[in-house]
Formats: sequence, structure tokens, C-alpha cells
Amino acid sequence: MNKRKYLLFSLLGLVIVSGLMISSLTFDEIGKIGSQSGDTNEKEKIKKEFLYSLNIDEHLSEEEIQQLSGEYDFKTNDYYIEAIYKNEPSVIYVYYKNQNGGFKLGGVLGEGQGKSPEELSNDHIFSSYIKGT
Repeated sequence: MNKRKYLLFSLLGLVIVSGLMISSLTFDEIGKIGSQSGDTNEKEKIKKEFLYSLNIDEHLSEEEIQQLSGEYDFKTNDYYIEAIYKNEPSVIYVYYKNQNGGFKLGGVLGEGQGKSPEELSNDHIFSSYIKGT
């Protein structure tokens, strides 16, 4: 009889511990899914910072941009900019903030992907500028 009680309690304990582990993993994953989209306020903030830097550092106005979005990369836990310029509507330029607070061209997507810098109209924007140097 003692062996049966011991076995029953051991099995019950194993089920409870397993359930707790599974539920904690599930809640962690749910939390990650919620944070993958990033904070809307931070996205707006980085857009405003980019537009300010674009105007001050590159002497370009917001009117030269067709589409601008602040995005969040959950893998790096950081925000970045995707910009499409009116003179290149099929090319997406990706900009990251550097440690000095400026922006740096991080890559090109869309039809600009794989093109040489000579084939792109806007690859010079923030390509070598680092604020504070």
C-alpha cells in the first residue's frame, strides 16, 4: 500500500511540475510575441529623430520621402527605420541608429537589393555620417 501511495504522489508531483514548466514556457513565448511588434511611441520617436537628422545632416526634406516607418527588431531589441524615397519608389533603405545617436545606412531591400551603389540614387544618405565625429 505504501508503494502505491508513493508512486501515486510521485506521479502527481511530476504532472504538477511538468504543468508548471509548460505554462511558464508558454507565458514566456506569449510575452515574446507581444514584444515583437515593439512600442508604438518608440517607433514614432525614431521616425521624428530620423526626419530631424535627414533635414539637418543631409539637407533633405520630408517631402522627398514617399514612405517612412519605424520598425522594431525583436532579435536585437532595437528600433530601425525603413525609408522609401520618391525618386526610387521600389527601393527600401534601412537605417540603424549608431551609438553616437546618428543614423547609418544598414542595407537596401526591394528592387535595390543586390544592386551596386552606383545603381542606387539614395545610397549616399547617412552612408558615412556618424554624429559626433
